[in-house]
Amino acid sequence: MRVLDAPTNQARPTPQPRLTPAMSFGLATLGVFVGVGWLWLAPHWLALLITLGSLSLLLGQAWASIQRTERERTVLAQAHSALDSEYNSIQADYATLERAYEDLQQSYQRLQRRIDERTAERDQSTNQLQTLLDDTRSYVAQLTALNEVSVALNATLDRDEVLACILRQLERVVTFDSASVQQLEDDELQVIAARGMNNEVYDMRISVPDNELARKVVGSPAPVVLGDVRKDPSFVMQPGPIRSWIGVALRVGERTVGILTVDSHRENAYTADDGHLVANFANQAALALHNSHLFAAAERRATEMALLLEMTRTVGSTLHLPEVLLRAAAAIGEALHAEDVLVLLLDEQGERLTPQAGAMGDHNYLRMRWASPTSLSNEPTLAKVIKQGCARVIHAVSPTIPYQTLLALPLSIKEQVLGVVLVATPDRDAPFGPQQLVLAEGLATSAAIAIEQARLYDQARRAAQAEERSRLARELHDSVTQTLFSMTLTAEAARAQVERNPVRAATQIDRLKAAAHQSLGEMRELLLQLRPTPLQEHGIIKSLRDHIASLNAQEVAINLECEGEDSVLSPANAAGLYRIAQEAIANALRHAQATNVRVSFSFASKSTTLMVKDNGCGFDPDLLERSGRHLGLTSMAERAGELGGTLDVQSVVGEGTCLTVHLHG
Repeated sequence: MRVLDAPTNQARPTPQPRLTPAMSFGLATLGVFVGVGWLWLAPHWLALLITLGSLSLLLGQAWASIQRTERERTVLAQAHSALDSEYNSIQADYATLERAYEDLQQSYQRLQRRIDERTAERDQSTNQLQTLLDDTRSYVAQLTALNEVSVALNATLDRDEVLACILRQLERVVTFDSASVQQLEDDELQVIAARGMNNEVYDMRISVPDNELARKVVGSPAPVVLGDVRKDPSFVMQPGPIRSWIGVALRVGERTVGILTVDSHRENAYTADDGHLVANFANQAALALHNSHLFAAAERRATEMALLLEMTRTVGSTLHLPEVLLRAAAAIGEALHAEDVLVLLLDEQGERLTPQAGAMGDHNYLRMRWASPTSLSNEPTLAKVIKQGCARVIHAVSPTIPYQTLLALPLSIKEQVLGVVLVATPDRDAPFGPQQLVLAEGLATSAAIAIEQARLYDQARRAAQAEERSRLARELHDSVTQTLFSMTLTAEAARAQVERNPVRAATQIDRLKAAAHQSLGEMRELLLQLRPTPLQEHGIIKSLRDHIASLNAQEVAINLECEGEDSVLSPANAAGLYRIAQEAIANALRHAQATNVRVSFSFASKSTTLMVKDNGCGFDPDLLERSGRHLGLTSMAERAGELGGTLDVQSVVGEGTCLTVHLHG
C-alpha cells in the first residue's frame, strides 16, 4: 500500500527587502554618534535640531518595521495551519478509500470461496450414493461391534474380560496389527490389555511427563493419528515394523484414565475417520476402567466401613484399655497393609511416651526400638507430630529397624493429643495415599475416643471407690466406732464394780451385751451395703423390703408403702433412690431415736416421689447448717441432684423429720 507523503517543496512567497529592527537600531545609533560629534565640533542649535529629527525618523522606521514583521509572521502561521488541516483531511480520505478497497477484496474472496464450495459439492454429488451405502455397511459393522462390547460391559465387572472383548470387536471394524489398552496411574502408562503383542509389554512403564507423544495423547480430546511413525520424532518407542499409529485418550468426564492404541505395518494406513471410530471403542474401554475402579472403590469402602465398624464396636464393647489399644493397632495395621504397628501413649504430664500395644509383625521391631518409656525431648519428630496434631511420614527410620518408611499418626480427641500410633512398612514408596491416610486418621480418632473413655471409666471407678470408702468411713465413725467406744467405757466400769457392787456390774454387763448386739446389726447393715443389690432382678420395692427385714430392729416399726409400679424407674434412678432410702432409714434408727419410720413411694409415668418420715427427736435445720455437721444430708442431696431430682428436708426439734425426693422424667 502506498502512503501519501506530505509535500516537502511548496512555493513560498518571496520576502521583500525590509528594514529589520537590528538595522534600524544601528542607524539610530549612528545618527546619535553623528549628532554628538557635530555638537562637539560645531555647537549650533540648527545642528542639534537636525540630529534630533534624524533620530526620530530612524526610530519611527524601526518601530514600523517591527510591527510589519509581526503581522507577516502571523499571516505565515495561519497559512501553515491551513496547509496542515488540508493535509490531514487528504490523509483521512485516503484511509477511508483504502478500507473500502480491503472490504471489497474480502467480499470478493468470500464470494470466490462460495463459488468453489458449490462447485465441489456439485462435483461430489454423483459419488454420494455409493459413499452413503459404504458408510451404512460400515456403521452396521460398528454398531454390531459396539453392541457386543455393551453386552460384555453389562454382563461382567471383570476388567480384563471386558477389555479383551473390546479389542476383539475393534479388530472387526479397524484393521490393525497390534493394539493395547494402557492405564494411567501416577503419571505412568502401563499396558493392561493387548492384542497382537507379546507378554513383555505388560512389564513396560511409560512416563507421561518424559514422553512427548504420551503427553500429547493424554492431553488431547481428539484422536492422534500418525501416518508414518518414523517421520515423527515424538514417537520414542522402538517402531520396528510399525508405520501407522492411532492413540486415543480414555476419558471419564474431565479425567483421563488411560489410552487406547492401534498400529499397522503399512504407511498411512489410517484416516481421521478411523481415529474417531477407535475413539468410540476408547469410550467403552474408559467406561470399563471406570466401572472397575468403582467396584474396587466399593470393595475398599466396604473394607474401610468394616474396620470402622469394628473400631466402633471396640469403643462400645469394652473399657479395658489394653484390649482397646490392641484392637486399634490391629485395625490401623490392616487398613494400611502395614507389617508392624506400635501405640505410644503420653503420660499425664505430657513429657514421656510409653509403649502400650503392638500388632502384626513376627519380630515387632518397633516394640524393640521403643521398649521403655522415652522422653519427648529425645524424639523430636514424634514431638512435632504431637505438637502439630497431624500425621507425618518418616523415611529411613533407623539402621536397627528393617523398615524404610514409618507413618506417625496422632491419637487426638478434640484438641488433646493422647499419644502416637507408629505404622511401619519395608517399602520406601509406602501405600500411604490420601484415602488410606483419611481412613487411618479416622481409626486413630476412634481409638483415641476409646482410650479416653477407658481412662474416664477408670477415673470414675476410682472416684466411686473413694466416695464409697468415705461413706463407709463416715458410717463406721457414726455407728460402730461410737458404739465400740461406749462398750469400752461400759466394760471398764463393769470391771471396777465387779467386787464392790456385783448388781450394778451385772447391769453394766447387760448394757455391754446390748451395745454389742447393736454393733453387730450395724456391721451386718454395712456388709449388706457392700454386697451388690439385686435391683434389676427384684426391683427397688422388693430389695428395700429385704433390707428392712435384715435390720432386725425390734423396737422400731418400719413401714413400706408403694403407689404405682416401680418398673417405670430406670436402673440408675432405682439404684440412686435405693441408696437414699437406705441412708435415711439408717439416720432415723441411729441418730433420731425414732420408734416409727414410714417409707412411701409414688410411681408415675413422668415423676417419682420418695418420702421417709420418722417420729424421732428431730433437729433444727438452721442450727445444723451453721454447725456444718450434715454429711449424710449432703450425700443424699448430691445423689438426688445426680438423678436430676431435688431433696426436701423438713424437721422440728422433738417432732421428727420428713425427707422427700422428687424425680422428674
